[in-house]
Parts: sequence; structure tokens; C-alpha cells
Amino acid sequence: MNTFLKEVATLLIRKIKTEIAEFDHWTDKQETKAAIDNLIRDTLWAELPACYDKISISMYRRQIYEYV
Repeated sequence: MNTFLKEVATLLIRKIKTEIAEFDHWTDKQETKAAIDNLIRDTLWAELPACYDKISISMYRRQIYEYV
């Protein structure tokens, strides 16, 4: 399971870096911040196993977004 989570984290950070690279000062506009937040949400929902509930995914989403 830890290996799987590490793969999801690696995939997510790669996606975030690719998306952020397309923007100049991505934190300046609400639309670009929302795009990154949605990317995190969509990736977590698509990649994490079903044992992760809505509350957990929301919490992780917020923590990841704040980290980025």
C-alpha cells in the first residue's frame, strides 16, 4: 500500500508541476488557483482506492494545495 501511495504522490506532483509551468504567477488569479485545486481533487478521486472517503480526500486535497 505504501508503494501505491508513493506512486500516486509522484504522479500528482508531476501533474501539478506541469500545470503550474503553464502559468505566470499562478497564485495571482482565482481561476488558476482553482485549476490547481481541481487538478488535485480530480487526481485524488481517480487514483486513490475506494477506502478513502470524501472527508479524507477533502482533507488531503486542502493539505496538498496549501503545501504547493
